[in-house]
Parts: sequence; structure tokens; C-alpha cells
Amino acid sequence: MWVSYSQLKLFEQCPKAYKFRYIEKAPPKIKPVLVMANSVHAALKDFFLIPDVSARTKPALESLLRKAWGSNPDRKKAFATVQEEKEWGMKALAMLANFYQKQDIKAKPLAVEELYRAQFDSGIMLCGKVDRIDASADGALKIIDYKTGKAPRDGDTFLVHDYQLGMYGILVRKSMFAKIEKIMYIFLEDNIEISVTPSIEYLDRVLVKVLDMAKTVTKEKVYPPNPGSFCRICDYTAQCPGALKTSGQIFEPVEVPF
Repeated sequence: MWVSYSQLKLFEQCPKAYKFRYIEKAPPKIKPVLVMANSVHAALKDFFLIPDVSARTKPALESLLRKAWGSNPDRKKAFATVQEEKEWGMKALAMLANFYQKQDIKAKPLAVEELYRAQFDSGIMLCGKVDRIDASADGALKIIDYKTGKAPRDGDTFLVHDYQLGMYGILVRKSMFAKIEKIMYIFLEDNIEISVTPSIEYLDRVLVKVLDMAKTVTKEKVYPPNPGSFCRICDYTAQCPGALKTSGQIFEPVEVPF
């Protein structure tokens, strides 16, 4: 069984939504936030692939965002109006401007947007795409994941329940056999970093948790819905009996309006 963090998280939120997405293969709803997130990630990937750090200018980063945004195949369906698209685009530009000002734009990553896999005796294959991996002078690794949102109010409490960073640490450790100095989120909306220093004990605890969750997923037969706050943002409200239905006008964009 192939297992990613996204799969486990969706199952946690609602087994019924998991069934729609991963068993019935129903396509997820196209949302403005996903167009923004995918475009920002693509821009940062291409930005750090520029070998000449002197060419990593703020206009270059903005241009990469517009290029990724304009070529996103879901763009036409995501926004109801040009004004809505512009508002999301300006939000993305603000994130990247903040990133450019406060982060190390001269970093030379070992890897960007690489997919890692690791198989375990239980027959479960963990997989995940890591946004960026940097290396310090002594070869120790720093794993970075970008989040296009605000940081949680209590980072320590958030990390107690988080297992995405640990999953990335497990995957990279199995693949690269190097010391991992730090695993971190960069929350782009407010440019706040939250990180863990992954001890072997920490990674082992996460591995046990993740494998247990994966086994629960494989044993599930009913996939019951989990009504609650998640319904408001679920991609599958249209398929669920009793869910609120929404509709909106579709416009045909010609060029990026920001």
C-alpha cells in the first residue's frame, strides 16, 4: 500500500472524503487556494534552481510566480471573476515579497520538490514530496516544507500532534543516510518558522504512529462520514447527501491580472 501524509490526514479528517478521493478516484474540487499554493511552490522551486544567485532577484521571483500561475491548468475553473483572481495573486506576491526579504535567497539546495519513498516490512510504502533540502557545512541536512498560510498560534502544541515533518525525516533518512539537523515549516503568509530537531527516538515514534494509521486505513470497510467543521472546506460536499451546494460563474482569463 502506498501511503502519503495527505492520504492519512484526509482519512483523519473524514473517512468518507478519503473514500471519494482515493478509492472512488473522484477528482477534488478546484479551489483558488490550491492554484495559489501550487503556483507559489512552483515559483520557489524554479527560483532556487537558478544557479547564479545574483540572478535571484525579487522581479525574477515575481515573474516565476506569474509564469506558473498562467500555465496552471485549473486556473480557468478556480476563480469566479478576474477581481477574485487578482486578489489571490496579490496575496501570493505579498507572500513571496516577505519571503525574499527575510529568508536566505542565496541558499543552494541539495534537492527541491523531490519525491521520496520507503518500504517497510508491513507491506506499506511511505512516500512524500519534499519541498526543499539544504545542507550545512558539515553535511547535515535541513528539510524545509512551505505552507501557504499562517502559522498556528501555539507552535509547540501544533508540533505535538504533527507528523508530516517526522514522515519527511523518515523518508529522507532512509534515502540519503545523512544526519538530519532540522525539519521545518516556513509559513509563508506571516513568514514564521516552526521546526524540530529530529532525534532517532522522535522519528521512531512518528514511524510507529504512521504505520498504525496506515494499517487502520487498510482495514476500513465502511468509511463513515465525520460531520463537523471540515465539511465547510471538503472537496466532496456535492457528492455527500445533505451537504450544502454552491455554484459560481466561470470566467475565461486571458492573462494574469496582477
